Amino acid sequence: DALLNYLTGAGVTPSDLSTAGSAGTAWPADHCLIGKDILTTHAVYFSTMLLALGVALPKNLFAHGWWTSTDGEKISKSKGNAISVDLLVEEFGVDATRFFLMREIKFGSDGGFSYAGFLSRYNSDLANDFGNLSHRAITMATRWHGSVPVCGALTPTEEALHTLAAEVVAQTDAAINALDFQGAIMSTWRLIVAGNKYVEETAPWGLNKRGETERLGTVIRHVLELVYLAAGLLSPVMPNKSSELMSKFGTPVTPQDMLRGFAAGQSPLNALQDNASVTLGEPLFPRFQELPAAISGLFEAKVEKASKTKQPKQATKKKTQEKAKVEPIEFADFMKVQLRSGKVLSAAQHPNADRLLVVQVDIGEEQPRNIVAGIADKYTPEALVGKEVVVVVNLKPAKIRGVMSEGMLLAAGDKTVVDLVSVQAPPGTTVR
Repeated sequence: DALLNYLTGAGVTPSDLSTAGSAGTAWPADHCLIGKDILTTHAVYFSTMLLALGVALPKNLFAHGWWTSTDGEKISKSKGNAISVDLLVEEFGVDATRFFLMREIKFGSDGGFSYAGFLSRYNSDLANDFGNLSHRAITMATRWHGSVPVCGALTPTEEALHTLAAEVVAQTDAAINALDFQGAIMSTWRLIVAGNKYVEETAPWGLNKRGETERLGTVIRHVLELVYLAAGLLSPVMPNKSSELMSKFGTPVTPQDMLRGFAAGQSPLNALQDNASVTLGEPLFPRFQELPAAISGLFEAKVEKASKTKQPKQATKKKTQEKAKVEPIEFADFMKVQLRSGKVLSAAQHPNADRLLVVQVDIGEEQPRNIVAGIADKYTPEALVGKEVVVVVNLKPAKIRGVMSEGMLLAAGDKTVVDLVSVQAPPGTTVR
């Protein structure tokens, strides 16, 4: 009965079955999304039922993975490690929560969840990258022009942005059709990164100071268009924040209208109306310096609960105390280690080792560092891209299973990696 609900829910009736047809209904489904633990039921039993009835199979059967806790266990109420999604929504908003769940892991894979990881992703991607670019764009427009400027002559810099925008739209569309939601977000993020870089390179504050009005208007218009386009592309993941942001540009185009326009061949970075009013308002994603008290209180409750449980045996205590002993070093020895913040640009499985990943990390140098890290048990390559990390940069390069490694990622954990050490700072910032 449960499986046949797929058909009845799509409008298929018993009479349709008797004629082996489903014309005028929503069947067959484009995608049948299920958890990986019920794959056999849907791939074997349901498919057998449909074939016996002469009804078409779903066009695609997609089994998604699990969210796991930091120790790799499946999250469930029965295990006592469930995450309070309601609390995340209450403190960070539903759109930020949706963004994290779609951005953090590739849809279909397992992924580890931690509140600290959520906060880091929120601050780095939403507050810093997207939120900062959005607020800067609207602030410049309202302060130096008062509305959406008319675009002047383009330089090769703007032409490159138009080329990038067209690529991003196509890549994002293809990724969503393939149910690669993480890939769609990461593609859109190319726009956001390019927008922040464009602001730094064109220095609109300098243009304003020198009175280069036409050039200033062209720059501001392109930053506004980039933000508007990014908001439209992110609307499937963040519908509320995207609509809120797009409403500030004085252009009556909904995210759905924009996406339909692209499907009809409309050129990106050409959506805004000349001289339309712009509203500043509050920042889209205010930065959090630390986890909200309601969430951090969960950890305090766990510690208090643990303190009331039975004390470990004497032998266990002794073993723990012995493990805590460390050999002291001189301050000068510690200062020999040079640490810098970095951002993962790409990651791939090591060709000769299952437990190793080969990671390209931007640490503020001319070329990214190639680093081999034994973290494949914890992270998929896709989950690492965009992650902020801390790198030991003066470690002597060495070949690890045939691949040169030019540094080391700092990680928490002993034999098993629990999490990567992360700081929220531009690549190349000294960590001390």
